[in-house]
Amino acid sequence: MKRFPYLTALLTFVVAAPLAHATLLSPGQCVGLGGCVGPIQNFNTATPGTVIADTGKEAYTISIGAKVKEQGTFEEQVIQAMGTGFLSFYYQLIIAAPPKGVIDTLEVSDFTDWATDVGVNTAYGFIGSKGTASPDQINLTPDGATVNFEFAALIAGAKPVTSVTLVVNTTALTYMPGTDGVIDSGVANVNGFEPGPEPASIVLFGTVLAFTGLTVRRRLASKQ
Repeated sequence: MKRFPYLTALLTFVVAAPLAHATLLSPGQCVGLGGCVGPIQNFNTATPGTVIADTGKEAYTISIGAKVKEQGTFEEQVIQAMGTGFLSFYYQLIIAAPPKGVIDTLEVSDFTDWATDVGVNTAYGFIGSKGTASPDQINLTPDGATVNFEFAALIAGAKPVTSVTLVVNTTALTYMPGTDGVIDSGVANVNGFEPGPEPASIVLFGTVLAFTGLTVRRRLASKQ
C-alpha cells in the first residue's frame, strides 16, 4: 500500500472513525442483561438528525400453521447526523394482537464490517408515540452481520403496546434496501434499510473497472 498513501488514510478513517456515542459492539458481544459488556445506552435526544428514508408503517403477521401468534406494525427510519453525515438506523414496533402474544426478537441487518453503536432513544418516537417497552438485551451475532433486540416479555398486559425507539448508529454514509425480521416462535420478514457500500470500496471498485476496461482496449488494439 506504499504507493497509495491517500487511499490507506481514507480506509483507516472509514473503518476507525469514532461514533458520537461509545459502546461499540464486537461480534458476539451484547449490552443489557445476561453477562454483557455494559448497560443499554439511552441516547435520549428528540432531534437525532435528518430523516432521509422511512419505510412507513408495515403491518405484519406471525403464524404457525393456522394459528396467529402475533400481529403488529413495524417502521424503520434512516437518520443522517449533523456534521459527520454518518447514518443511524431507527426502529419501532407496535404489538396489536393476539392478547397473549410475546415478541422475542427484532433482528436487523446487514451490518457486516461496520462499527455498531447500539441503544435506545426514549426521547424520540415516529410510529405514533415514543413507546414504553424497552429491550432487555441487544446483541451482535458472531459473524457481525445482525443486531438482535431481545425482549423477555414485551407484552405483559393490555395491547396495543409500543416499543421505545431502537437504535443502531454506524459510520456508514450510504444506505440501501434490506430485510429485517420480527420473531415470536415464527418469523415475519419486513422491509427495511441497511448500510450501503463503503465509500472507499466504491472508489476501489470503480478503479478496478476502469483499469480492466483500459486493459481490454489495449489488448484489442494490439490485435488489430
